[in-house]
Amino acid sequence: KKIFPNAKFTYNELDPEVITSINKSIKNPQEVIKYIQAIKQYYLRNPETDWLSDFTYTHPELKKNEGFLAGANLVDKIAGRVKTDISVDKFRALEEAVPNFSETFKNVNITTKDALERLDYYIANGTSKDFLWIDPPYLWSSGYGYGSAMEKAEGFKGLLDRLATLNEKGVKFIFFNNEPSS
Repeated sequence: KKIFPNAKFTYNELDPEVITSINKSIKNPQEVIKYIQAIKQYYLRNPETDWLSDFTYTHPELKKNEGFLAGANLVDKIAGRVKTDISVDKFRALEEAVPNFSETFKNVNITTKDALERLDYYIANGTSKDFLWIDPPYLWSSGYGYGSAMEKAEGFKGLLDRLATLNEKGVKFIFFNNEPSS
């Protein structure tokens, strides 16, 4: 927003759990942070466990707690869950990001449309004034419930073909295919 102050922003995410977590974080960031911190403390003491299963087994009431579900989903999507090396930096980044969600997503149109269809829209209608931030599921990764076609070579090639067409049209974009180390 600082770099493009007059731009219209749309955040597109196909996973409804991510959208729910963002919305809960906007409405009540302190509750979500409380659960992220609890997950962090548990994980640091028990790094070889499936923290989400442990939490919901020992505290079944959390399965219906929106604050816990939002925090757990953010940790799961951003940091990981089972026997992974979740860095303290990832927890810290979440703890710093969540309070800013209300400002970050202010005046941002949040949609849940298929990303490839969105790219096709910009292939047909995009101009050199458009700027896209493209962060799909990573090639050769696994576990994405949404966008899992991007995890395989065929899906990834289809994405690259669309990016080449966008480039030919003059539509500007940034494309990611790995996670910055933290």
